[in-house]
Amino acid sequence: MRKPSKILSAMMKNYKCSFIGLLLTVFIMLFVFACSNNDDPTPVPTPDKPVPVDPVEELTNSLLADYSPIFGKTISAETTPSVYEVIQKGRDACLDDDGEISNAEKAAVSWITALLLVEIKPQVQDELLAKGYSLGKVAQDFGNRIDGNAAFRFSSLTNAVMHHDETFLALIEKARTE
Repeated sequence: MRKPSKILSAMMKNYKCSFIGLLLTVFIMLFVFACSNNDDPTPVPTPDKPVPVDPVEELTNSLLADYSPIFGKTISAETTPSVYEVIQKGRDACLDDDGEISNAEKAAVSWITALLLVEIKPQVQDELLAKGYSLGKVAQDFGNRIDGNAAFRFSSLTNAVMHHDETFLALIEKARTE
């Protein structure tokens, strides 16, 4: 077996490096090895992670912000609870239970929201329907070849079906008085 001094001198000849450079390399390697030891109890700081947003809640908040100025008052669970509940029922009737919201569903929810708000406040029906149509078209334009007209037809049909429920009709009447 060779002695360590012969190994070092052979390395210095083969790699044409100085003894100081070799020592620095060894110290750096030892330092890296010591720093990579996972026994260090000091936690590594992590950046703040954003809070995940529920897509259904995000869609609802977006619709409320879009329709409230036309409706003439802020639509929310606190200020207009019956109107808010009507919108929630329409939204839930148009969404799947998969947790994802497709562009076709966005178009359908935008349109049924407009239809329901027109029933509650018919004085601004033209503005509400124009907003519902434009929001549905935006969802259609950004969708991957969705049929926006099918989404409009689906939400119109869903709206008609919802009107066969007496409790829903009572909720609409209550929302008209808010």
